[in-house]
Parts: sequence; C-alpha cells; structure tokens
Amino acid sequence: MDWDNFTVFCIACNDYVYDGDMQRIVRAERERIDYIISRVKEPNLKKPRLATWVPSNEELVQIQTGSSAAGCLGLRGCINLGNTCFMNAIMQTLIHNPIMKYYFLSDKHTKKTCNRGKYCMACEMDNCFQEFYSGNKKAFGPSSFLNAMWNSQHAMAGYAQQDAHEFFISLANELHNNCTSQDKAPNAIAGTNGTDGDCNCIIHETFAGLLQSDVTCSSCHAVSSAFDPIIDMSLELKRSKPATKANGKRARPGELPPALPGDAGGASGEAAPPPAKRQKGAAARDAADSCSLMECLDRYTVPEKLEYTCSQCNEKKEATKQISVKKLPAILSIQLKRFEHSQKASSKIETAVKIPAELDMTPYTTRAIKLRSLLRPASSGQRKQSKGSAFVDSPPTDNIPAHKYELFAVIHHKGKLETGHYITYARVRDQWFSFNDRFVNCATEEEVSSGGAYMIFYSRRGHSVALR
Repeated sequence: MDWDNFTVFCIACNDYVYDGDMQRIVRAERERIDYIISRVKEPNLKKPRLATWVPSNEELVQIQTGSSAAGCLGLRGCINLGNTCFMNAIMQTLIHNPIMKYYFLSDKHTKKTCNRGKYCMACEMDNCFQEFYSGNKKAFGPSSFLNAMWNSQHAMAGYAQQDAHEFFISLANELHNNCTSQDKAPNAIAGTNGTDGDCNCIIHETFAGLLQSDVTCSSCHAVSSAFDPIIDMSLELKRSKPATKANGKRARPGELPPALPGDAGGASGEAAPPPAKRQKGAAARDAADSCSLMECLDRYTVPEKLEYTCSQCNEKKEATKQISVKKLPAILSIQLKRFEHSQKASSKIETAVKIPAELDMTPYTTRAIKLRSLLRPASSGQRKQSKGSAFVDSPPTDNIPAHKYELFAVIHHKGKLETGHYITYARVRDQWFSFNDRFVNCATEEEVSSGGAYMIFYSRRGHSVALR
C-alpha cells in the first residue's frame, strides 16, 4: 500500500493496480474525515455533505489537455568528490537497474536487519536508493558510500582516476559478499576467480551468466567442453589501421609516428590539403573506424584455431575453439575494451560503436551456434561469409523472448586515457537522460547509441516494464 496516495502496488506485477472497491473505501473515508474535521472546527455551521463529482465532457477535455505526467523519480545527480566520476557513472547504472531497484526499494536489505556492522556496501547501496527515490532533486554527495568502498576495497582508496569497469567488478564483489549469508559466501563473484555461479544473491540473480568453451580436435573430432561463470562480457573493438612511420614501416603499439611532411608543425614538404579534402578524409576515417555491437559479438564467438593436446590422440593437434553463451543473464553487462596497455605506453581505442536499442542474443547462444555448425558445409571452400559478420549464411534461429534485450544504460568515456571523464546515459519512462556528475539533462537516442561507449547495459525484455 502506498500511503501517500492510497494506491495498491502489486509485487507480482511490479506495478500499481486499480481496485474499484479500494477507491470507493478511500473516497468514503476522506468524506467522513473531512466532515468530522469541519464539525470540530465549526460545530454550529451546517455544511452540505460531499458528493461524488462526475466531470462533464468539457471538463474531461480540460483535464486531459491541461494535465501533465508526474515527475520521474530517481533523476538525481552525484557530486564529484574528486576524480570520482567513475563511481558516479556506475552508481547511476545501478540506480536505474530494474532488478536492483526492486530489490532495495522492497527492503530486501536494510541497515535495521543487517548484522555486518560498519562498511557494508549493501547498506550503503540501500541508502543511495532511498536518497535517489526520495523526490529530492539536489545533487547527492556519496561521501559515506565512497568511504565504505575505500575501507572494503583498499585498491580503490584515494583520489586517483580509476577505471569504471574495475570499480563495477569490485562493487559487485562487495555486494555479493554482503548479500550472502556469511557461512555460504565465497571469496569472489563468478567471473573474477571462477567461483560457483549458482549463488542466489542479488548480484548473481541480476548479472550472472554462463559461457561454454568447446575445443574440437581437427583429427579425431573429439570435443572438450568447459564452462565459465561470468557477470559481464568484455568485447574486443575493431582495430583501426596502425599508425605508420615516415619510412613506411608500421609503428609499434604505443609508439607515435613522427610528423609527416605537411603536418602541422612540419618544417618542410608539400602543403597541407585544403580543408574540404581534410574533412572528407576525416569522414572516411571515421566511417572506417566504426563498427556495430553485433560485429563485436560476432568476433567474440567466432571459432579460432589453436594447438591442443588431444586426450584421444595423445599428442598435439590442431583444434578449433568456439565460445558461446550457455546461459544468458537477466541484465546483460558488456564492456568494450577501449584501453590498451603495453610496457611502453597505454592508449585508448577511439573506434565508434553503434549500439542497437534492442538486442537479440539468440545467434550467440550455444544451441544456435551448434545448429549452425551442423548445417555448415563440410568443405570450407563452399562457405560464403557475409561482410562484417563472423557467421556464414546462418539459418533463421528460434524467436525466443528470453533472448531479447532492451537497452537501458550506457557509460561513455570522453577524452583521453589519462584525463578522461565518464558520463552515464539511462532510460527512464522511455526518455533518455544524461548523468554528468551533478548535472542531469535530457538526451537523444543518437547521443546514446553512437560515440565512445565503454560499458553497455541491457535488460531482458520481461524486466524492462519497470523502467517505464
């Protein structure tokens, strides 16, 4: 029961429901209370009893045209406490995560019932949900949350720039430990140290999935399968063309080529091309240095060749390794590997990734991939690969609703590797908003689906109702 407006909230439907009998009782009680109050304040004044108001057609038109929807709850910025944009970005994705929202706003974990004492990240997360959905629009200062994280994860302590994905994994690990009974909680979540993924904590119920890795011997065709529990998927980005040196040789990773003749700052050589040609060249490079999320998933699940000691042949043989998704999570978290680190230098991959609003994960499931392998021609020369896809003339896969996902949050990394900034885009009631630390603004789908996306969050279609 929502005591602010006397409405009934159904937990099974995860939505408010209309009950005619309840509304009549509420209306009658309000009339009775108003009458009693009026008699107490002015006992000698005879007032007419309140009657049910039935609006006319003109009044109905005025109500429909002059009314506006109630403001969205949860739209609140976070104060940057000193290079903490990575924390603010992750926090916004969790605040607008439908499963996490239901869990904490339903008092599944509160300080009153928690016995873990100080620095419980689940209690801090519960406090954040209460603050964000209190109706307060002022920017929230997560100082207590940050302090608890510093004391729980010492690697995150300090005001240095941190990676948003590393923070997400660390926070998920803490929430897993805090929301699991102490005698059953393993040391780490699935995907970090390969622990069991059958935990029923909120993190596993939300993000846990299962990958299957099949290694097939090219000689005896024996298949060895392994399973890897995960809470997110890390996808490689399409590499842009490597930079070249002036002598025509390719520069090594992390090494910048010297200025070519005609470049800004060059001492000699031909004149730089006119601005129009430069713009066309830049546009061509931008088109070349872009890909779609489906292409990244294709590369993730494409078979790769390797040397393998076959248990049947008892010797090293060529084999193919195929990764597929055995179990899909309720919330699909995807990291795009934008940052490269080598012994000499670190760099950021600026490839733009086109993100679909709706994603069908059926082609990347174990069942679909095995079906394609059975229908694939025996001769590799007969295969025809479609451009931009790792799949070969794939037959239509099953239309399974549980494999359909809807985009609800994206984290973008703006700027350079060392001095970059994180911004979150989240969908609330079919409207996109940008969360740039303390600032919250409306956003367009174009802003969300293009550019420097770093982390992407999809919700299974059945769970997206809570977002509207």
